[in-house]
Amino acid sequence: MQVNWISLFLLTASTLSIGSGVYVFYKTGLKGRNYFALAFFSMGIWALTNSLELLTDPLPLKIFLTKLSYVGIVTSVPLLFFFTCSYTGRERYLELRWQLIVMLVPVLILFSAFTNELHFLQWVSYTIKDSIAGDVVIYGSGPGVFIIAFYSYMLLTVSYVFLIKHLTRNHRYYHKQLFLLLISLLIPWLLNITYITRINPYPEFDFAPVGLFFSSAIILVAILRYQLFTLLPQAKEILFDFIPDPIIVIDTRFVITDINPAAEKVIAGKNIVTQKIYDILPGIQIVEGLIPAAHLEYYYPGKGDDYWFFITISEIRSRDGELGGYLLLLHDITRRKMNEEILQKSENKLRELNASKDKFFSIIAHDLKNPFSNIINISRILEEDDEKMTQEERLHFIRLLSKVSRSSYELLENLLQWSRSQTDSLQYSPQEILLLDIFRRAYNDVKFYAANKNITIVFPEHAVGMVYGDPNLISVVFRNLLMNAVKFSYPGGQIELNYVTEEEYIILTVKDYGTGIQPEIRKNLFRLDYQTSRRGTANEQGTGLGLVLCKEFVEKNKGELWVESTEGKGSEFFVKLLKAELKT
Repeated sequence: MQVNWISLFLLTASTLSIGSGVYVFYKTGLKGRNYFALAFFSMGIWALTNSLELLTDPLPLKIFLTKLSYVGIVTSVPLLFFFTCSYTGRERYLELRWQLIVMLVPVLILFSAFTNELHFLQWVSYTIKDSIAGDVVIYGSGPGVFIIAFYSYMLLTVSYVFLIKHLTRNHRYYHKQLFLLLISLLIPWLLNITYITRINPYPEFDFAPVGLFFSSAIILVAILRYQLFTLLPQAKEILFDFIPDPIIVIDTRFVITDINPAAEKVIAGKNIVTQKIYDILPGIQIVEGLIPAAHLEYYYPGKGDDYWFFITISEIRSRDGELGGYLLLLHDITRRKMNEEILQKSENKLRELNASKDKFFSIIAHDLKNPFSNIINISRILEEDDEKMTQEERLHFIRLLSKVSRSSYELLENLLQWSRSQTDSLQYSPQEILLLDIFRRAYNDVKFYAANKNITIVFPEHAVGMVYGDPNLISVVFRNLLMNAVKFSYPGGQIELNYVTEEEYIILTVKDYGTGIQPEIRKNLFRLDYQTSRRGTANEQGTGLGLVLCKEFVEKNKGELWVESTEGKGSEFFVKLLKAELKT
Protein backbone atom coordinates (compact mmCIF):
# COMPACT_ATOMS: atom_id res chain seq x y z
CA MET A 1 0.00 0.00 0.00
CA GLN A 2 1.46 3.32 -1.09
CA VAL A 3 0.01 6.47 0.55
CA ASN A 4 0.32 9.64 -1.56
CA TRP A 5 -1.11 13.12 -1.50
CA ILE A 6 -3.64 12.37 -4.25
CA SER A 7 -5.15 9.46 -2.37
CA LEU A 8 -5.33 11.58 0.78
CA PHE A 9 -6.88 14.40 -1.23
CA LEU A 10 -9.52 11.98 -2.54
CA LEU A 11 -10.23 10.74 0.99
CA THR A 12 -10.72 14.36 2.08
CA ALA A 13 -13.00 15.00 -0.92
CA SER A 14 -15.02 11.90 -0.05
CA THR A 15 -15.37 13.01 3.56
CA LEU A 16 -16.44 16.52 2.57
CA SER A 17 -18.89 15.22 -0.01
CA ILE A 18 -20.58 12.79 2.37
CA GLY A 19 -20.48 15.42 5.13
CA SER A 20 -22.21 17.94 2.88
CA GLY A 21 -24.92 15.39 2.13
CA VAL A 22 -25.42 14.63 5.83
CA TYR A 23 -25.62 18.34 6.70
CA VAL A 24 -28.17 19.06 3.98
CA PHE A 25 -30.27 16.06 5.02
CA TYR A 26 -30.41 16.80 8.74
CA LYS A 27 -29.92 20.57 9.02
CA THR A 28 -31.95 22.15 6.23
CA GLY A 29 -35.51 22.41 5.01
CA LEU A 30 -34.38 22.03 1.40
CA LYS A 31 -36.93 20.76 -1.06
CA GLY A 32 -35.63 17.45 -2.40
CA ARG A 33 -32.90 17.22 0.25
CA ASN A 34 -33.10 13.41 0.17
CA TYR A 35 -32.03 13.35 -3.46
CA PHE A 36 -29.30 15.96 -2.90
CA ALA A 37 -27.86 14.08 0.09
CA LEU A 38 -27.88 10.76 -1.80
CA ALA A 39 -26.21 12.42 -4.80
CA PHE A 40 -23.34 13.65 -2.62
CA PHE A 41 -23.15 10.22 -0.94
CA SER A 42 -22.78 8.74 -4.42
CA MET A 43 -20.05 11.19 -5.37
CA GLY A 44 -18.41 10.47 -2.01
CA ILE A 45 -18.40 6.75 -2.86
CA TRP A 46 -16.86 7.65 -6.22
CA ALA A 47 -14.04 9.57 -4.55
CA LEU A 48 -13.56 6.95 -1.82
CA THR A 49 -13.26 4.01 -4.22
CA ASN A 50 -10.80 5.95 -6.39
CA SER A 51 -8.73 6.69 -3.31
CA LEU A 52 -8.74 3.04 -2.21
CA GLU A 53 -7.78 1.96 -5.71
CA LEU A 54 -4.65 4.08 -5.47
CA LEU A 55 -3.85 2.62 -2.05
CA THR A 56 -4.12 -1.03 -3.14
CA ASP A 57 -1.67 -3.11 -5.17
CA PRO A 58 -3.33 -6.27 -6.55
CA LEU A 59 -4.81 -5.71 -10.02
CA PRO A 60 -8.02 -7.71 -9.37
CA LEU A 61 -8.73 -5.58 -6.29
CA LYS A 62 -8.10 -2.38 -8.23
CA ILE A 63 -10.52 -3.54 -10.95
CA PHE A 64 -13.13 -4.46 -8.35
CA LEU A 65 -12.85 -1.02 -6.72
CA THR A 66 -13.23 0.59 -10.13
CA LYS A 67 -16.40 -1.41 -10.68
CA LEU A 68 -17.57 -0.38 -7.22
CA SER A 69 -16.93 3.28 -8.09
CA TYR A 70 -19.58 2.88 -10.80
CA VAL A 71 -22.20 2.80 -8.04
CA GLY A 72 -21.39 6.47 -7.46
CA ILE A 73 -20.75 7.32 -11.12
CA VAL A 74 -24.06 6.04 -12.54
CA THR A 75 -26.33 7.18 -9.65
CA SER A 76 -25.01 10.66 -8.81
CA VAL A 77 -26.31 12.40 -11.94
CA PRO A 78 -29.84 10.84 -11.88
CA LEU A 79 -30.07 11.77 -8.19
CA LEU A 80 -29.00 15.34 -9.01
CA PHE A 81 -31.67 15.37 -11.73
CA PHE A 82 -34.35 14.25 -9.23
CA PHE A 83 -33.14 16.90 -6.78
CA THR A 84 -33.38 19.58 -9.46
CA CYS A 85 -36.93 18.52 -10.35
CA SER A 86 -38.00 18.71 -6.71
CA TYR A 87 -36.12 21.99 -6.07
CA THR A 88 -37.64 23.73 -9.10
CA GLY A 89 -41.18 22.45 -8.61
CA ARG A 90 -41.28 19.81 -11.37
CA GLU A 91 -42.69 17.05 -9.17
CA ARG A 92 -44.25 15.15 -12.05
CA TYR A 93 -40.79 13.83 -12.98
CA LEU A 94 -40.56 12.29 -9.52
CA GLU A 95 -43.37 9.87 -10.22
CA LEU A 96 -42.35 6.21 -10.07
CA ARG A 97 -42.64 5.64 -13.82
CA TRP A 98 -40.31 8.55 -14.56
CA GLN A 99 -37.80 7.40 -11.94
CA LEU A 100 -37.76 3.92 -13.46
CA ILE A 101 -37.21 5.37 -16.94
CA VAL A 102 -34.38 7.66 -15.78
CA MET A 103 -32.63 4.88 -13.83
CA LEU A 104 -32.89 2.26 -16.60
CA VAL A 105 -29.63 3.17 -18.40
CA PRO A 106 -27.59 3.62 -15.16
CA VAL A 107 -28.72 0.22 -13.86
CA LEU A 108 -27.81 -1.47 -17.16
CA ILE A 109 -24.39 0.22 -17.19
CA LEU A 110 -23.75 -0.81 -13.56
CA PHE A 111 -24.64 -4.42 -14.42
CA SER A 112 -22.41 -4.19 -17.49
CA ALA A 113 -19.48 -2.96 -15.37
CA PHE A 114 -19.68 -5.83 -12.88
CA THR A 115 -20.00 -8.43 -15.70
CA ASN A 116 -17.47 -6.81 -18.04
CA GLU A 117 -15.31 -9.96 -18.37
CA LEU A 118 -18.22 -11.69 -20.12
CA HIS A 119 -18.63 -9.10 -22.89
CA PHE A 120 -16.06 -6.25 -22.48
CA LEU A 121 -18.66 -3.58 -23.14
CA GLN A 122 -17.18 -1.27 -20.50
CA TRP A 123 -13.45 -1.88 -20.83
CA VAL A 124 -11.68 -3.82 -23.55
CA SER A 125 -8.25 -3.86 -21.81
CA TYR A 126 -6.42 -3.20 -18.49
CA THR A 127 -2.91 -1.81 -18.24
CA ILE A 128 -0.88 -0.92 -15.12
CA LYS A 129 1.08 2.33 -15.32
CA ASP A 130 3.28 4.01 -12.77
CA SER A 131 2.22 7.65 -12.14
CA ILE A 132 2.41 10.43 -9.58
CA ALA A 133 -0.48 8.78 -7.81
CA GLY A 134 1.21 5.37 -7.75
CA ASP A 135 0.23 2.37 -9.83
CA VAL A 136 -2.81 3.33 -11.87
CA VAL A 137 -4.90 1.05 -14.05
CA ILE A 138 -5.33 2.33 -17.60
CA TYR A 139 -8.61 1.16 -19.01
CA GLY A 140 -9.34 0.78 -22.70
CA SER A 141 -12.82 2.31 -22.89
CA GLY A 142 -15.62 0.27 -24.37
CA PRO A 143 -18.96 1.55 -25.72
CA GLY A 144 -20.55 1.45 -22.26
CA VAL A 145 -18.23 4.21 -21.00
CA PHE A 146 -19.33 6.56 -23.74
CA ILE A 147 -23.00 5.62 -23.32
CA ILE A 148 -23.03 6.48 -19.62
CA ALA A 149 -21.01 9.65 -20.28
CA PHE A 150 -23.42 10.85 -22.96
CA TYR A 151 -26.44 9.94 -20.84
CA SER A 152 -25.05 11.64 -17.74
CA TYR A 153 -24.25 14.86 -19.55
CA MET A 154 -27.66 14.86 -21.18
CA LEU A 155 -29.31 14.64 -17.74
CA LEU A 156 -26.95 17.31 -16.40
CA THR A 157 -27.88 19.61 -19.26
CA VAL A 158 -31.60 19.20 -18.54
CA SER A 159 -30.93 19.79 -14.83
CA TYR A 160 -29.00 22.96 -15.60
CA VAL A 161 -31.78 24.25 -17.83
CA PHE A 162 -34.27 23.72 -14.99
CA LEU A 163 -31.98 25.44 -12.47
CA ILE A 164 -31.21 28.40 -14.75
CA LYS A 165 -34.90 28.96 -15.46
CA HIS A 166 -35.53 28.83 -11.74
CA LEU A 167 -32.67 31.25 -11.12
CA THR A 168 -34.02 33.83 -13.58
CA ARG A 169 -37.47 33.68 -11.96
CA ASN A 170 -36.20 34.32 -8.44
CA HIS A 171 -35.14 37.58 -6.89
CA ARG A 172 -31.49 38.43 -7.58
CA TYR A 173 -30.77 38.39 -3.85
CA TYR A 174 -30.77 34.59 -4.27
CA HIS A 175 -28.73 34.50 -7.48
CA LYS A 176 -25.39 34.05 -5.70
CA GLN A 177 -26.72 31.00 -3.90
CA LEU A 178 -28.02 29.36 -7.05
CA PHE A 179 -24.89 30.30 -9.00
CA LEU A 180 -22.68 28.61 -6.39
CA LEU A 181 -24.92 25.55 -6.54
CA LEU A 182 -24.57 25.37 -10.33
CA ILE A 183 -20.77 25.70 -10.18
CA SER A 184 -20.41 23.09 -7.44
CA LEU A 185 -22.39 20.54 -9.44
CA LEU A 186 -20.55 21.26 -12.67
CA ILE A 187 -16.89 21.00 -11.52
CA PRO A 188 -16.62 17.18 -11.15
CA TRP A 189 -18.18 16.54 -14.51
CA LEU A 190 -16.04 19.04 -16.35
CA LEU A 191 -12.98 17.24 -14.95
CA ASN A 192 -14.52 13.90 -15.96
CA ILE A 193 -14.69 15.15 -19.56
CA THR A 194 -10.92 15.67 -19.54
CA TYR A 195 -10.47 12.02 -18.49
CA ILE A 196 -12.82 10.59 -21.10
CA THR A 197 -11.28 12.67 -23.89
CA ARG A 198 -7.70 12.16 -22.56
CA ILE A 199 -6.94 15.89 -22.76
CA ASN A 200 -5.70 16.32 -19.19
CA PRO A 201 -1.93 16.31 -18.40
CA TYR A 202 -2.29 12.88 -16.79
CA PRO A 203 -4.63 10.96 -19.11
CA GLU A 204 -4.41 7.87 -16.98
CA PHE A 205 -5.96 9.61 -14.00
CA ASP A 206 -9.64 10.69 -13.57
CA PHE A 207 -9.61 14.02 -11.74
CA ALA A 208 -13.43 14.09 -11.35
CA PRO A 209 -13.30 12.83 -7.75
CA VAL A 210 -10.74 15.55 -7.02
CA GLY A 211 -13.30 18.05 -8.25
CA LEU A 212 -15.62 16.80 -5.54
CA PHE A 213 -13.31 18.41 -2.99
CA PHE A 214 -13.85 21.81 -4.55
CA SER A 215 -17.57 21.17 -5.00
CA SER A 216 -17.96 20.26 -1.36
CA ALA A 217 -15.91 23.27 -0.29
CA ILE A 218 -18.11 25.57 -2.39
CA ILE A 219 -21.26 23.99 -0.92
CA LEU A 220 -19.97 24.52 2.63
CA VAL A 221 -19.06 28.16 1.89
CA ALA A 222 -22.48 28.72 0.32
CA ILE A 223 -24.17 27.20 3.37
CA LEU A 224 -22.18 29.18 5.93
CA ARG A 225 -21.81 32.48 4.04
CA TYR A 226 -24.91 32.75 1.88
CA GLN A 227 -27.33 30.53 3.82
CA LEU A 228 -27.74 28.13 0.92
CA PHE A 229 -30.56 25.64 1.51
CA THR A 230 -31.79 27.58 4.55
CA LEU A 231 -33.03 30.97 3.29
CA LEU A 232 -34.51 30.47 -0.15
CA PRO A 233 -35.93 26.95 0.11
CA GLN A 234 -37.51 27.47 3.51
CA ALA A 235 -38.91 30.85 2.50
CA LYS A 236 -40.28 29.30 -0.67
CA GLU A 237 -41.66 26.37 1.28
CA ILE A 238 -43.35 28.44 3.97
CA LEU A 239 -44.32 31.65 2.19
CA PHE A 240 -44.98 30.44 -1.32
CA ASP A 241 -46.21 26.88 -1.01
CA PHE A 242 -48.15 26.84 2.26
CA ILE A 243 -49.60 30.34 2.78
CA PRO A 244 -53.16 30.37 1.39
CA ASP A 245 -52.99 34.07 0.48
CA PRO A 246 -51.66 35.03 -2.96
CA ILE A 247 -48.04 36.27 -2.95
CA ILE A 248 -46.44 38.15 -5.86
CA VAL A 249 -42.76 39.11 -6.15
CA ILE A 250 -41.79 41.91 -8.54
CA ASP A 251 -38.45 43.50 -9.40
CA THR A 252 -37.56 47.20 -9.49
CA ARG A 253 -38.94 47.45 -13.03
CA PHE A 254 -42.31 46.26 -11.60
CA VAL A 255 -42.07 43.00 -13.57
CA ILE A 256 -43.50 39.92 -11.87
CA THR A 257 -40.70 37.45 -11.13
CA ASP A 258 -42.47 34.88 -8.96
CA ILE A 259 -45.88 33.90 -7.61
CA ASN A 260 -47.10 31.26 -5.19
CA PRO A 261 -49.72 28.56 -5.94
CA ALA A 262 -52.47 30.64 -4.34
CA ALA A 263 -51.75 33.50 -6.77
CA GLU A 264 -51.68 31.05 -9.68
CA LYS A 265 -55.16 29.88 -8.72
CA VAL A 266 -56.72 33.32 -8.23
CA ILE A 267 -54.83 35.58 -10.64
CA ALA A 268 -54.67 34.15 -14.14
CA GLY A 269 -52.15 31.34 -13.54
CA LYS A 270 -48.41 31.05 -14.17
CA ASN A 271 -48.51 33.09 -17.36
CA ILE A 272 -48.47 36.33 -15.37
CA VAL A 273 -44.75 35.86 -14.58
CA THR A 274 -42.63 38.34 -16.64
CA GLN A 275 -45.64 40.64 -17.05
CA LYS A 276 -45.89 44.12 -15.54
CA ILE A 277 -47.72 44.25 -12.23
CA TYR A 278 -49.76 47.22 -13.51
CA ASP A 279 -51.13 45.02 -16.31
CA ILE A 280 -52.28 42.40 -13.82
CA LEU A 281 -53.45 44.73 -11.03
CA PRO A 282 -54.41 47.99 -12.80
CA GLY A 283 -54.38 51.11 -10.68
CA ILE A 284 -52.18 49.74 -7.90
CA GLN A 285 -49.65 52.27 -6.55
CA ILE A 286 -46.10 51.20 -5.67
CA VAL A 287 -43.46 53.81 -4.74
CA GLU A 288 -39.92 53.41 -3.41
CA GLY A 289 -39.39 54.22 0.26
CA LEU A 290 -42.23 52.25 1.86
CA ILE A 291 -41.96 52.58 5.65
CA PRO A 292 -42.26 49.78 6.57
CA ALA A 293 -44.92 48.77 4.09
CA ALA A 294 -47.90 50.10 2.17
CA HIS A 295 -51.44 48.83 2.77
CA LEU A 296 -54.44 49.20 0.52
CA GLU A 297 -57.77 47.59 -0.35
CA TYR A 298 -58.04 46.40 -3.94
CA TYR A 299 -60.93 45.06 -6.00
CA TYR A 300 -59.97 42.30 -8.45
CA PRO A 301 -62.53 41.05 -10.99
CA GLY A 302 -61.64 37.38 -11.34
CA LYS A 303 -62.62 35.06 -14.17
CA GLY A 304 -65.20 33.21 -12.11
CA ASP A 305 -65.50 35.11 -8.84
CA ASP A 306 -64.73 38.69 -7.91
CA TYR A 307 -62.31 39.34 -5.07
CA TRP A 308 -61.47 42.05 -2.59
CA PHE A 309 -57.87 41.99 -1.32
CA PHE A 310 -56.09 43.80 1.47
CA ILE A 311 -52.65 44.18 -0.11
CA THR A 312 -49.46 44.64 1.91
CA ILE A 313 -46.55 45.87 -0.24
CA SER A 314 -43.09 45.39 1.30
CA GLU A 315 -39.65 46.22 -0.07
CA ILE A 316 -37.09 43.46 -0.60
CA ARG A 317 -33.60 44.71 0.18
CA SER A 318 -30.22 42.97 0.32
CA ARG A 319 -27.98 43.06 3.39
CA ASP A 320 -26.25 46.18 2.09
CA GLY A 321 -29.61 47.95 1.74
CA GLU A 322 -29.91 47.70 -2.03
CA LEU A 323 -33.52 47.66 -3.24
CA GLY A 324 -34.15 44.54 -5.26
CA GLY A 325 -37.91 44.56 -5.65
CA TYR A 326 -41.20 44.27 -3.81
CA LEU A 327 -43.28 41.55 -2.22
CA LEU A 328 -47.06 41.81 -2.43
CA LEU A 329 -49.14 39.82 0.04
CA LEU A 330 -52.81 39.73 -0.98
CA HIS A 331 -55.12 38.88 1.91
CA ASP A 332 -58.60 37.90 0.75
CA ILE A 333 -61.20 40.15 2.41
CA THR A 334 -64.05 39.27 0.03
CA ARG A 335 -66.13 37.72 2.79
CA ARG A 336 -65.61 40.76 4.98
CA LYS A 337 -66.67 43.06 2.15
CA MET A 338 -69.72 40.92 1.50
CA ASN A 339 -70.62 41.09 5.18
CA GLU A 340 -70.14 44.86 5.13
CA GLU A 341 -72.44 45.06 2.11
CA ILE A 342 -75.03 42.92 3.89
CA LEU A 343 -74.76 45.13 6.97
CA GLN A 344 -75.10 48.23 4.81
CA LYS A 345 -78.20 46.81 3.16
CA SER A 346 -79.57 45.91 6.58
CA GLU A 347 -78.86 49.42 7.80
CA ASN A 348 -80.58 50.90 4.75
CA LYS A 349 -83.51 48.56 5.27
CA LEU A 350 -83.69 49.59 8.91
CA ARG A 351 -83.67 53.24 7.91
CA GLU A 352 -86.50 52.56 5.50
CA LEU A 353 -88.46 50.72 8.19
CA ASN A 354 -87.93 53.58 10.61
CA ALA A 355 -89.01 56.02 7.93
CA SER A 356 -92.07 53.85 7.27
CA LYS A 357 -92.86 53.77 10.96
CA ASP A 358 -92.47 57.55 11.24
CA LYS A 359 -94.60 58.04 8.15
CA PHE A 360 -97.23 55.68 9.47
CA PHE A 361 -97.52 57.49 12.79
CA SER A 362 -97.51 60.82 10.98
CA ILE A 363 -100.47 59.71 8.88
CA ILE A 364 -102.31 58.34 11.88
CA ALA A 365 -101.60 61.41 14.00
CA HIS A 366 -102.25 64.09 11.42
CA ASP A 367 -103.54 63.06 8.03
CA LEU A 368 -106.13 60.66 9.40
CA LYS A 369 -107.09 62.82 12.39
CA ASN A 370 -107.85 65.96 10.37
CA PRO A 371 -110.36 64.37 7.96
CA PHE A 372 -112.30 62.82 10.84
CA SER A 373 -112.24 66.15 12.69
CA ASN A 374 -113.74 67.75 9.58
CA ILE A 375 -116.38 65.02 9.35
CA ILE A 376 -117.30 65.55 13.00
CA ASN A 377 -117.48 69.36 12.62
CA ILE A 378 -119.54 69.23 9.42
CA SER A 379 -121.85 66.65 10.96
CA ARG A 380 -122.32 68.87 14.06
CA ILE A 381 -123.14 71.89 11.88
CA LEU A 382 -125.70 69.89 9.91
CA GLU A 383 -127.17 68.55 13.13
CA GLU A 384 -127.33 71.82 15.08
CA ASP A 385 -128.07 74.35 12.32
CA ASP A 386 -130.15 72.30 9.94
CA GLU A 387 -133.31 74.36 10.51
CA LYS A 388 -131.50 77.65 9.95
CA MET A 389 -129.81 76.54 6.65
CA THR A 390 -131.06 77.16 3.21
CA GLN A 391 -131.25 74.25 0.80
CA GLU A 392 -128.18 75.55 -1.00
CA GLU A 393 -126.13 75.79 2.24
CA ARG A 394 -127.25 72.33 3.28
CA LEU A 395 -126.23 70.89 -0.11
CA HIS A 396 -122.82 72.58 0.19
CA PHE A 397 -122.09 70.93 3.55
CA ILE A 398 -123.33 67.55 2.33
CA ARG A 399 -121.01 67.72 -0.68
CA LEU A 400 -118.15 68.79 1.59
CA LEU A 401 -118.88 65.89 3.91
CA SER A 402 -118.94 63.51 0.97
CA LYS A 403 -115.60 64.83 -0.27
CA VAL A 404 -113.92 64.48 3.11
CA SER A 405 -115.38 61.00 3.60
CA ARG A 406 -114.11 59.82 0.21
CA SER A 407 -110.65 61.20 0.96
CA SER A 408 -110.62 59.47 4.35
CA TYR A 409 -111.74 56.19 2.81
CA GLU A 410 -109.03 56.42 0.16
CA LEU A 411 -106.44 57.02 2.89
CA LEU A 412 -107.71 54.15 5.02
CA GLU A 413 -107.67 51.80 2.03
CA ASN A 414 -104.07 52.71 1.20
CA LEU A 415 -103.01 52.37 4.84
CA LEU A 416 -104.56 48.93 5.01
CA GLN A 417 -102.89 47.75 1.83
CA TRP A 418 -99.54 49.25 2.80
CA SER A 419 -99.58 47.70 6.29
CA ARG A 420 -100.26 44.29 4.73
CA SER A 421 -97.33 44.70 2.36
CA GLN A 422 -95.01 45.62 5.23
CA THR A 423 -95.97 42.59 7.31
CA ASP A 424 -95.83 40.15 4.36
CA SER A 425 -99.46 39.24 4.93
CA LEU A 426 -100.46 40.48 1.49
CA GLN A 427 -101.70 37.67 -0.73
CA TYR A 428 -100.11 37.43 -4.18
CA SER A 429 -102.21 35.39 -6.62
CA PRO A 430 -101.06 36.09 -10.19
CA GLN A 431 -103.20 35.20 -13.20
CA GLU A 432 -103.91 36.35 -16.73
CA ILE A 433 -105.67 39.75 -16.83
CA LEU A 434 -107.30 41.43 -19.83
CA LEU A 435 -106.04 44.96 -20.46
CA LEU A 436 -109.60 46.14 -21.01
CA ASP A 437 -110.58 44.84 -17.55
CA ILE A 438 -107.78 46.86 -15.96
CA PHE A 439 -108.86 50.06 -17.69
CA ARG A 440 -112.58 49.60 -16.98
CA ARG A 441 -112.08 48.76 -13.31
CA ALA A 442 -109.84 51.77 -12.75
CA TYR A 443 -112.31 54.02 -14.59
CA ASN A 444 -115.26 52.77 -12.53
CA ASP A 445 -113.33 53.32 -9.28
CA VAL A 446 -112.67 57.02 -9.93
CA LYS A 447 -115.34 58.20 -12.38
CA PHE A 448 -117.37 59.83 -9.61
CA TYR A 449 -114.37 61.88 -8.41
CA ALA A 450 -113.53 62.83 -11.99
CA ALA A 451 -117.12 63.95 -12.64
CA ASN A 452 -116.98 66.33 -9.67
CA LYS A 453 -114.12 68.17 -11.42
CA ASN A 454 -115.66 67.75 -14.87
CA ILE A 455 -112.64 65.69 -15.98
CA THR A 456 -112.92 63.29 -18.91
CA ILE A 457 -111.19 59.88 -18.75
CA VAL A 458 -110.54 58.16 -22.07
CA PHE A 459 -109.16 54.68 -22.70
CA PRO A 460 -109.00 52.27 -25.66
CA GLU A 461 -112.40 50.56 -25.69
CA HIS A 462 -111.08 47.76 -27.86
CA ALA A 463 -107.81 47.09 -26.07
CA VAL A 464 -106.42 43.59 -26.80
CA GLY A 465 -103.85 41.51 -25.01
CA MET A 466 -103.32 40.27 -21.47
CA VAL A 467 -100.78 40.79 -18.73
CA TYR A 468 -99.75 38.40 -15.96
CA GLY A 469 -100.15 39.56 -12.37
CA ASP A 470 -102.34 39.79 -9.30
CA PRO A 471 -105.60 41.54 -10.36
CA ASN A 472 -106.24 43.00 -6.89
CA LEU A 473 -102.77 44.53 -6.55
CA ILE A 474 -102.83 45.89 -10.09
CA SER A 475 -106.28 47.33 -9.45
CA VAL A 476 -104.90 49.21 -6.42
CA VAL A 477 -102.05 50.53 -8.58
CA PHE A 478 -104.29 51.93 -11.31
CA ARG A 479 -106.90 53.28 -8.92
CA ASN A 480 -104.16 55.26 -7.13
CA LEU A 481 -102.54 56.44 -10.37
CA LEU A 482 -105.90 57.52 -11.78
CA MET A 483 -106.94 59.22 -8.52
CA ASN A 484 -103.57 60.99 -8.54
CA ALA A 485 -104.17 62.15 -12.12
CA VAL A 486 -107.65 63.47 -11.18
CA LYS A 487 -106.24 65.28 -8.15
CA PHE A 488 -103.64 67.21 -10.16
CA SER A 489 -105.72 67.79 -13.32
CA TYR A 490 -107.45 71.11 -13.83
CA PRO A 491 -111.27 71.14 -13.89
CA GLY A 492 -112.51 70.38 -17.37
CA GLY A 493 -109.30 68.54 -18.24
CA GLN A 494 -108.69 65.10 -19.73
CA ILE A 495 -106.90 61.94 -18.58
CA GLU A 496 -105.76 59.27 -21.04
CA LEU A 497 -105.23 55.55 -20.36
CA ASN A 498 -103.26 53.72 -23.02
CA TYR A 499 -100.77 50.90 -23.62
CA VAL A 500 -97.78 49.94 -25.80
CA THR A 501 -96.93 46.33 -26.62
CA GLU A 502 -93.28 45.20 -26.57
CA GLU A 503 -91.69 41.81 -27.21
CA GLU A 504 -91.91 40.54 -23.64
CA TYR A 505 -93.85 43.26 -21.82
CA ILE A 506 -96.86 45.54 -22.12
CA ILE A 507 -96.44 49.11 -20.89
CA LEU A 508 -99.67 50.74 -19.60
CA THR A 509 -99.77 54.53 -19.23
CA VAL A 510 -101.79 57.08 -17.25
CA LYS A 511 -101.39 60.57 -18.69
CA ASP A 512 -102.79 63.88 -17.44
CA TYR A 513 -102.38 67.52 -18.50
CA GLY A 514 -102.38 69.02 -15.04
CA THR A 515 -99.84 70.73 -12.80
CA GLY A 516 -96.92 68.37 -13.48
CA ILE A 517 -94.23 67.52 -10.91
CA GLN A 518 -91.21 69.57 -9.88
CA PRO A 519 -87.83 67.85 -10.60
CA GLU A 520 -86.71 67.85 -6.92
CA ILE A 521 -89.99 66.14 -5.94
CA ARG A 522 -90.00 63.76 -8.92
CA LYS A 523 -86.64 62.13 -8.01
CA ASN A 524 -87.98 61.15 -4.56
CA LEU A 525 -91.54 60.51 -5.60
CA PHE A 526 -91.53 56.80 -4.72
CA ARG A 527 -89.67 57.11 -1.41
CA LEU A 528 -91.50 57.04 1.89
CA ASP A 529 -88.73 58.80 3.81
CA TYR A 530 -89.16 62.00 1.77
CA GLN A 531 -92.09 64.40 2.00
CA THR A 532 -93.57 64.55 -1.51
CA SER A 533 -97.28 65.05 -0.83
CA ARG A 534 -98.88 68.09 -2.48
CA ARG A 535 -102.33 69.59 -2.63
CA GLY A 536 -104.40 69.02 -5.75
CA THR A 537 -105.91 71.61 -8.08
CA ALA A 538 -109.07 71.69 -5.89
CA ASN A 539 -107.03 71.85 -2.71
CA GLU A 540 -107.23 68.05 -2.26
CA GLN A 541 -104.92 66.77 0.44
CA GLY A 542 -102.48 63.87 -0.12
CA THR A 543 -100.12 61.76 1.97
CA GLY A 544 -97.56 60.56 -0.55
CA LEU A 545 -98.36 56.99 0.46
CA GLY A 546 -100.31 56.05 -2.69
CA LEU A 547 -97.36 56.22 -5.10
CA VAL A 548 -95.09 54.31 -2.71
CA LEU A 549 -97.74 51.64 -2.55
CA CYS A 550 -97.99 51.59 -6.36
CA LYS A 551 -94.26 51.01 -6.76
CA GLU A 552 -94.21 48.15 -4.21
CA PHE A 553 -97.19 46.43 -5.85
CA VAL A 554 -95.82 46.79 -9.39
CA GLU A 555 -92.46 45.32 -8.34
CA LYS A 556 -94.26 42.48 -6.56
CA ASN A 557 -95.78 41.71 -9.95
CA LYS A 558 -92.25 41.63 -11.46
CA GLY A 559 -92.79 44.91 -13.26
CA GLU A 560 -91.48 48.47 -13.27
CA LEU A 561 -93.01 51.88 -12.52
CA TRP A 562 -91.64 55.26 -13.57
CA VAL A 563 -92.86 58.75 -14.41
CA GLU A 564 -92.15 61.45 -16.96
CA SER A 565 -93.37 64.94 -16.16
CA THR A 566 -93.02 68.58 -17.16
CA GLU A 567 -93.98 71.15 -14.59
CA GLY A 568 -97.12 73.01 -15.70
CA LYS A 569 -97.85 70.60 -18.58
CA GLY A 570 -98.79 67.36 -16.90
CA SER A 571 -97.42 63.93 -16.04
CA GLU A 572 -97.38 60.44 -17.52
CA PHE A 573 -96.93 57.31 -15.39
CA PHE A 574 -95.68 54.09 -17.00
CA VAL A 575 -96.45 50.60 -15.65
CA LYS A 576 -94.43 47.79 -17.27
CA LEU A 577 -95.99 44.32 -16.80
CA LEU A 578 -95.12 40.89 -18.16
CA LYS A 579 -97.15 39.55 -21.08
CA ALA A 580 -99.45 36.72 -20.08
CA GLU A 581 -97.96 34.31 -22.64
CA LEU A 582 -94.44 34.92 -21.20
CA LYS A 583 -95.30 34.32 -17.56
CA THR A 584 -92.59 32.67 -15.46
